[in-house]
Order: sequence, then structure tokens, then C-alpha cells
Amino acid sequence: MDGSQNSAEPGPSQRPRRLRVNQQQILNIFDQIDSDISDTDLLDSDVEQEDYDPRPNAGTAAVSSRESASTEVRPPPRKGRTKVWKKKKFDKAYKSTAQSLPVPGHDEPINYFTLITWIVFWKVRPIIDIVQKKTQTISPSEHLSCDEQMVPFTGNLDIKQYIRGKPCPWGIKIFVLCNADGRVLSFEIYQGKKTNMAEEYKSFGLGAGMVLNLAGRLQLVEFTKLYFDNFFTSLALLERLSEMGLYGTGTIRSNRLQGARLETDSDMKKRGRGSFCEVVASSGDTCLVKWMDNRSVILASNMIGSGAVNKVRRWCKQTKAYLQVDQPQVVSLYNQYMGGVDKMDQMLSYYRTFIRSKKWTMRLIFHMVDLSICNSWLEYVADRKAKAERSMDLLSFRMEIAEALTSAEGMTLRRRGRPRSLTSSEEDEHENVDESASRKRKMKFQRPCSAVKNDAFSHWPQKVKGQSRCKKSPCVLKTRTMCLKCNVPLCLEEDRNCFKEFHIKK
Repeated sequence: MDGSQNSAEPGPSQRPRRLRVNQQQILNIFDQIDSDISDTDLLDSDVEQEDYDPRPNAGTAAVSSRESASTEVRPPPRKGRTKVWKKKKFDKAYKSTAQSLPVPGHDEPINYFTLITWIVFWKVRPIIDIVQKKTQTISPSEHLSCDEQMVPFTGNLDIKQYIRGKPCPWGIKIFVLCNADGRVLSFEIYQGKKTNMAEEYKSFGLGAGMVLNLAGRLQLVEFTKLYFDNFFTSLALLERLSEMGLYGTGTIRSNRLQGARLETDSDMKKRGRGSFCEVVASSGDTCLVKWMDNRSVILASNMIGSGAVNKVRRWCKQTKAYLQVDQPQVVSLYNQYMGGVDKMDQMLSYYRTFIRSKKWTMRLIFHMVDLSICNSWLEYVADRKAKAERSMDLLSFRMEIAEALTSAEGMTLRRRGRPRSLTSSEEDEHENVDESASRKRKMKFQRPCSAVKNDAFSHWPQKVKGQSRCKKSPCVLKTRTMCLKCNVPLCLEEDRNCFKEFHIKK
């Protein structure tokens, strides 16, 4: 045969046959392809799905709000990652921590503020390191939550992120671990591939690895309970927390169930609102609970499953009335302790420092200052609550810190513009105006905060023309002596020295 016969097209009998494959063979092909994908790539994939937030007043928004796929579609399990699950009740009894939170014992807002942070006018990284080091000295409570926080910024920045549902959706993202009341214990700024994370946790992916990274910086006691949303939750994370002696609970995405077979949404809707199903891993240390509210939500935990079922009130659009709906205990605990970062975000949104600068560095610096003030106020409130004493609100707390810092040693206030000296005729005119004004209205004096009057710096007496009532209780006499720094009248006579007693800390 010549070369032309070799290059000729094959006849009908020589063409390859079309193979017919069934569904199981297709799944095996996908399973073989999927085995080349690492666990980190799956956890950090840009393809995300929409899950339901079980917390009340959350509407239909997602917990992490970055999902788009349907919960009904489940990818085939990967080789080596499939667990054996049993449909039964999770009867593991969780334990409580044996820790007692110490009372700081401070008395002034400025002392709480200096405990949490220390103000320097320097670069961004040293300030972040100082605040981060100070926050890690706060005693952690039994229940901690991990979530994302945003520093508002809409300018050009390569690490700028968008998270739907946040008070400020555009800005710099920060991973935060905090107490249930909102006190920040540890945080890390998202920097893309350069995000600071220990090497041993990088294999868990960004979300789960960040939980371990933040928790690893703190000296957490055994049986501490952590809560997180579906951006962080994975079964590998719960296994690692169990090895560390910690509990973890969080919502989980349906593509991270590792072969667990749960009831479909259509079957659970037939059973009615409040229905749930539960499966337990063969090892007995992890469980999955799927609960149907307005929409379905899946929670994973190594602490508790359905447990004691509670009754919650839900609004029914069809009957225009409230209904009593069953709620598993794992959902109740998640709703109760997950909102720590949201509480801090709410405080920051109400009392955030207004900055005209468009530089992201200034936004980040003042965010650290605001976060430190909120942390200090929460410490102050906890201290006052332990002593059964009244506490000032956050705004008064901020004002007193500002007064203490501006009146501190070495701080001088300068008026803008060139200084000008008055002539003798202008001085006489001003004195006449001051005397006439003092006759028409009564002078009002505001007592300084304790941190200012007790700092033992630059308190000088001065004689004035008019008399005013002494501000040292219980003295009610009038005096002509004023404290230049505190700007209050105080007696300074041979038989009584209210000036000295006023500035002595008791």
C-alpha cells in the first residue's frame, strides 16, 4: 500500500464508536477531575451561594452576603473527603468554661482608654500593632464571635472590598474576633494574598484559617465557644477546634457538607415552617442541623445539635398574624452570641470620627482610635455593672477623654492667626464690657473631669475682680480665687483651703 492510502479517511467500519455512559459513570468522571482541586481552592472560590441568616431582624439578606448558587444543587463528594453520617440526635453534652472575668478597677475614662491603646502621631503599621497588642490583653468571655468589619473608604485602593448588608459596604475589610458584648479581642486587616496568617493555618483556607489565626493569638481556656458565619465555617475547622479543646458553631454552605444527605427544601416545606433534620458524623463529634424558617439554613457544630427545641414567634404573611415556630437549640445559641461584631459596628456608625481627608491611612488611623474608645467604654460599663454603679453614655465618655487629652501635661491650645496685642484704650474698653456683661448675667462654671483636676499639673490660682461661689462641696462661701486650668472658683484663705482639697484625688 502506498502513502496515499495511509492518509485516506477511515471507512465507516473503522470510525470510533460513540460510547454511551450512564449517570454513575459521569459522576465518577467529575469525581476524578475534582480530586485535583485543593481544599484551599474550594474554600476560597469566587463562586458563592446564597444562604439564609437565621438571626432575627436580618431580613432575607445572607449572613456573609456573597452567595449566588441554589442550596438544592449539591456537587458530588470528592474522594477522600466524604464522611459517614447518621441520621440521629446529637447527644453530646457541652461544658462551660471555668473562668472568671477580672474587674479592671479603674475610675476614669482616660484610664480605660490608655489601658486599651496609646496615642502616637506616626505611621499606620505601628498604630495598628499597638492597638492590636492592647486589645489582646482584654479577658475573653466564654462566648466569642468572629466576623468581618468595614472601615469606610470609597477611594482608589487595591484591597478595597464590598460586603452587602454592612452599614458601610465599601471600604477596608478587617477580620475581627470579639466578645459577645462587642469588645474586640483580636483583629487582622485583609490584604489579599499578603494577609497575615500563620503558615500552619493557610491550608484551611482564608475563612477557617483566619478563625484559627485570631483564636491562636489569645490564651483561650478550655471549652470556650466560638461562633462564625458561612464564610468561615468548614468541617475541617470544627475538627481542628475539637483538637484544641474549643467549641465552634456556625452556618455552613451546602458545598462543604462532605457527603452529608439532608432533607431537601421541598420536603421540609411540606412539613411546615419550623421543621428541622439532623445528622451526626460517624465519629460522633460533629453534627449538621438543617432548619426551615422563611428559608432553609444549615448549621454545623461540635458543641450541640437540635438539643432542647424552643418556641419563637414569627410573622405569617398569609394569615397576617404571629405564629409559634419550633427552633433548635443550636440556632438559638447562634442568634444569641453571634452579634458581637454587629454591636461594635453599630457603636462605630453612631459615633464615628468625621474626617475630611480622603487618604485611606487617615481613615484607618481614626478607625483604630474609635475602636479603642468603644472598647474602653465597654470595659468601663462592665466595671460599673460589677460594682452596681451608674455609668455614663458613650458620648459623654468620648467627651471626657477628649477633655483629659487636650488638658494633659504638655498639651497647649493655640488660636489660629497671628497674635495681636491690645492698646491701653482697647483694654479699658474690654474691661468695661466684661464688667457690664457680668452684671447682666450670672457666670456659669463647669467642673472639669477627675482626670484633669487630679493630674497635679499646671493648676495655678489667680485673683479676679468678681466674687463667685466656691465649687468645692460642701463649701457655699464666695471667693475671688480661680484655678486657671480648671476655670472654677475655689476658696484659698488662711482658715480654709478648698483649692488644695479640690485637686487631691480621693
